[in-house]
Amino acid sequence: MKRHVLSALPLAAALLLPAAAQAQEDLLPEGPQVIEVTLVRWGMGFDTATVEGDTARFQIRNAGDTIHAFELEGEVGGEKIEVQSAELEPGEEAIIIVSLPPGEYVVYCPIDRHRAFGMEATVTFTGGEQSE
Repeated sequence: MKRHVLSALPLAAALLLPAAAQAQEDLLPEGPQVIEVTLVRWGMGFDTATVEGDTARFQIRNAGDTIHAFELEGEVGGEKIEVQSAELEPGEEAIIIVSLPPGEYVVYCPIDRHRAFGMEATVTFTGGEQSE
């Protein structure tokens, strides 16, 4: 499986791992809220999600029949925040763990015009501690 790359601005502390690396998952910190992202023609698998806290684990799966990717972006205090996965071939998966300030962020597929065709959703981070 190809290696996945992450690009992120300083405000976003993020970690990207190949989902197939099950041994590495045991080393991940416990507790981030999981957001399942299923990339299909033309959807993300959800329209809105709320992260109770400041850390989320996006489990991303390309269930479509073409290349897709995942991008999260927003703005906090005038600074743009952007986190993006590598392009995912059909059947490929990725995990992104990100800690962000409270706010509303948009997630979408940045490939071609996929976003314009509906591959977009909203994620709200509430900040503070996650409820157990």
